[in-house]
Amino acid sequence: MSYDSFIESERAVAEVSLDGCWLRTNNALCKLLGYEAHELKSMRVRDVTHPEDRALSVNIVDQALRHYERFQQELKRYVRKDGAVVWVLLQTTLKRDAEGEPTHFLSFLEDVTYRVAHEPLARAIAARMQSLQEQEKARIARELHDQLGQSLSALKFEVSWLKSKLPEGSEAHAARLTLSIDSILRSVRQLWKGLRPPILDELGLEAAIDWLLQENCGLQGIPWQLVRPDRPLRLDSRTRLGLFRVCEAGLHLLLEGALEQITVTLSVDPEQIRLDLDWEGELQVSSSHAGVVAMNDQALQLKGTLTCDENEQNIRLRVPRADASPDNRKVPPHWE
Repeated sequence: MSYDSFIESERAVAEVSLDGCWLRTNNALCKLLGYEAHELKSMRVRDVTHPEDRALSVNIVDQALRHYERFQQELKRYVRKDGAVVWVLLQTTLKRDAEGEPTHFLSFLEDVTYRVAHEPLARAIAARMQSLQEQEKARIARELHDQLGQSLSALKFEVSWLKSKLPEGSEAHAARLTLSIDSILRSVRQLWKGLRPPILDELGLEAAIDWLLQENCGLQGIPWQLVRPDRPLRLDSRTRLGLFRVCEAGLHLLLEGALEQITVTLSVDPEQIRLDLDWEGELQVSSSHAGVVAMNDQALQLKGTLTCDENEQNIRLRVPRADASPDNRKVPPHWE
């Protein structure tokens, strides 16, 4: 591809090194991502990839390395310099030199953000992609709990048995090994709960947020309060998970500041569900912060609106309870 045709192409085009650095970017790509060419030159693709799609990037590279001169096409999210999330239809192929050795990746990026937001099919594909990501998190969580967790518990039992068989003076080594296994078990449990906390599916959103506050604010000694609705919320699984992810990302953002109090309020009326995070203390909020990006992305998928006001010290999420059908009747939620 000649330099002139590369730079002047109306399509967003990039050449990327094998280790993920931007080699060449044209004007259309810079406009898409909101960066100047020299800024991208000092960055990696990972730096502008949505955190939840970084594993997808690895898969795209793996497939491109396996299939010579064949384009890999995926729907993927990027984060612009201003913090906005853009959905992109990405086409990537591996380029090789005369000897057949890989040299770089050639990628074409098409902005499909409007289609994802407004076209039913594109929106369904995007929602399906995020659903698959959550299913994968749940699968990994199960494997951590059922396989690795049980194996470590069995190992701990075997070590306890061996302690009685060891020669005198070896007890300290066995004790250190037991402590190491306990430490690994705690880490596995934290990973398992972080990927998909079982309490969310077993006891509901309010209990899961209560657990989230205890695990985060309680351990850091920050006073917190959860204000619940008068009646337990009955939500479909997608809405329940989306609200939990917004609260999770919001708390991670808040805990970066020097806060004196955090209050989470869940409320509902016939038209919408409201999730409010209020705080007291010092906190700087940027629209490009990973937490704000994650919350905005979840709000978009829930067809809700999110505001983050540093001066008023609050985050507000508003989600419609149900979509209206063509004849203006309310469509009931899809229950699990």
